Amino acid sequence: MKILVLVRDGDIRHTVISALQTEKFEVLQPDSAKKAIATLETDPDIDLLIAEPCSPSDEKTCIVSYLKSSPRISWIPVVAVKAELDSDTLHMCLKLGVN
Repeated sequence: MKILVLVRDGDIRHTVISALQTEKFEVLQPDSAKKAIATLETDPDIDLLIAEPCSPSDEKTCIVSYLKSSPRISWIPVVAVKAELDSDTLHMCLKLGVN
């Protein structure tokens, strides 16, 4: 499973990516919403987007809104990350299928 992670907060991003990599998911980490959109548009193998509900960037682009308004990629599920979780809690949520 290929997961695109766009989370601005470094602690949250590190926890999410670490947990996903521990579970052997392929993780992509664009450094801006603009690059995330380009990745979503060009990589047909993206299975999931994990992002802040609206990830601020220099481009002032809201990745979740863009994804949901684009018919070609709107099917990609989104997990919104807004609060900091410890790694153990995140692992448990992932194993239970909680998003």
